[in-house]
Amino acid sequence: ENNKAASLNGSSEYFQALDNVSLSFGDASSDSAFSISAWIKMTDATSFPIVAKHEPGTDNAYVEYKLVTLNDDKLYFYAYDAATGVRERVYSDSALTSYEGEWIHVVATGDDGEESKTMKLYLNGSELASTRDDNGAYTAMHNTPAKLFIGRDDLGTAGSSIFHYAEGAIDEVSIWGTELTLADVQELFYGEDTGPGNPAGPDALEFHPKYSNLISWWRFGDGGGDGDTLSLVVDQKSSNNLAGQNSPTLISGPANVI
Repeated sequence: ENNKAASLNGSSEYFQALDNVSLSFGDASSDSAFSISAWIKMTDATSFPIVAKHEPGTDNAYVEYKLVTLNDDKLYFYAYDAATGVRERVYSDSALTSYEGEWIHVVATGDDGEESKTMKLYLNGSELASTRDDNGAYTAMHNTPAKLFIGRDDLGTAGSSIFHYAEGAIDEVSIWGTELTLADVQELFYGEDTGPGNPAGPDALEFHPKYSNLISWWRFGDGGGDGDTLSLVVDQKSSNNLAGQNSPTLISGPANVI
């Protein structure tokens, strides 16, 4: 039975994928819809980075999007227009502190509406009450050279990185080139029985109705080619493989992901 996940120490361990155009959802003039899904287990819900194509410590313009908690323990989803001060975002009205120490499923979705884009957050198959705001004159995200990070975020500026690391565990991260609906999100959370002898849990994305829109999918020990360590996490849909940094370790994953 496959049921592995990545444990992260909150101080140095994370994953990164090299920049690829498939992981960008803006061309400086218009945005395309996209969504991020992940299972997380937060030892500390304060400043827990989930997914971030966000590298301002390398270059102030290397900012595209991120899904994180901040120091108020709320869940935030950002889209940037080539500067940290020019962004669209949505954040949960309530903190996630009470979920520390347990596996939860989070999803962020955004449509192609540029500055008027619809952005939503989901927790365990239900939409979260949230607040939508923005800052600056946003046109669209840019296709930048920023790498994709899982479990690490950079809050610094060019030449002066300020890293935050996830303390806890992450599993079954996927990025989609579409705005997932509530039904799509619930399919990710609950899964679907596709027939006798072929139960599709939340880990069997090949049976998801939006599978054709799946960009990348990382299984953290359960995917083909992952091996016995997390030095390499193979993208199960395309070629955006993750490299484990500073030796993240394998632990048991969420119970309803087989």
